[in-house]
Amino acid sequence: MNKRETFALLKMISVFYEQFNFDQEKVNLWHDALKDLTFKT
Repeated sequence: MNKRETFALLKMISVFYEQFNFDQEKVNLWHDALKDLTFKT
């Protein structure tokens, strides 16, 4: 998963969970955790 895909995933999560906010730091951290996975839309 690249950073654009990670951002897209976090954006989708934020639609369903209003309390879920993210910034560049969270995108970077999530990207590090998910980079070995494949993202399919």
